Order: sequence, then structure tokens, then C-alpha cells
Amino acid sequence: GDSVWEQLPTVDTLVRVADSTEDMILAMNWQPTLSIIGADGMPPVQVAGNVLRTNTDLKLSFRIPPGVDSESVLERAKQILEADPPYGAEVTFSPDSCADGFHAPPLGGAVSKAINEASTTLTGLPPLASWTGGTIPFMAMMQGKYPEATFLCTGSSGPGNNAHGPDEKLHIPSSKRLTAVLSATVAAISG
Repeated sequence: GDSVWEQLPTVDTLVRVADSTEDMILAMNWQPTLSIIGADGMPPVQVAGNVLRTNTDLKLSFRIPPGVDSESVLERAKQILEADPPYGAEVTFSPDSCADGFHAPPLGGAVSKAINEASTTLTGLPPLASWTGGTIPFMAMMQGKYPEATFLCTGSSGPGNNAHGPDEKLHIPSSKRLTAVLSATVAAISG
């Protein structure tokens, strides 16, 4: 529900990317994003002035939803970014890697039952499926190599862990609970 995002520190003027929690989850995992994750050729703000630069280099990250062919996206991005630059500038798109997103199928009966029992017994709560991480390319590669395998993709998150943000840290109590639940799950399905 809304408790997922209401606890996050935000500015009062924040406009959500979607009106409902469901649409926010879909946007976060199934909509493409473009981020500038690096820049060269631009001076720091403190010393920047009105001067012409010889070049500006940007590192872009395109996150595409599972099921979309990353090679096709890469080709189309190159066409768009290099087409008709303003003032006759030269634009060169030089990709360094691409990979497809991961769409986790439902857990199998034995795995689903084992993790539900372990989580409920050890934490008092059922597991929470959040469907995040759909753009993790490694999992798509594993899924392609082992199509019949069941993948339980999980990780430890907890209060104040700031995943993928400043001061990212591991919440030890949450990590201990996750380790206990996973251990009990593996023991149940292997024994």
C-alpha cells in the first residue's frame, strides 16, 4: 500500500509518477527509464562560466522492461540520438553493453509453500513479493540458460538502508531474518 512510499523523505511539492500505488509499482518495474549517470567535459558549478566547450560526454542508462529486446532498443537509441543534432554538432553514440530484463515466473508449489511457511514461522509475516529488479540482466541470462529452473530472487532491505542511494547500508536485523527464512526454505525443499 501507500506505506511503501509514505515513509520516504521527499519534498512537499513532489508529484508522484502515478496516481495509484499499483501504477507506481508498474511504472517502477515495467516502464522504461533514461538516466544520465555520468558526465565529462562540464566544469563544476562553482567554477563554471559562459564559455564554449569542445565536447560534452554523457553516460546514459536505459532501463527497459522485461520482455523487450535490448539489442533493438540499443539500435533505435543510436538512430535517435545521432539524428539531426542542433547547429551541426557531432553526436556519437558508443554503447558499452546491453542486456535484457528479467521477468520472474511464479514460484513453484514446493518453493512457494516452503518460503511461506518459513517466513510466517520465523517472522510472523508472510513473504512480500515486490517484483522489483526486473532490469537485472544477470537474472535474464540465467533464465535463458536454465529455463526450467525456479529462481528465488531476494535481498535484504530494511529501515534506512538507502538502496542504490547515498549512504547505502545493510540493515543487520533484516538481514538476519532473511538469512533464517532462506535457510529454512532451502532445508524444506531439499530435505
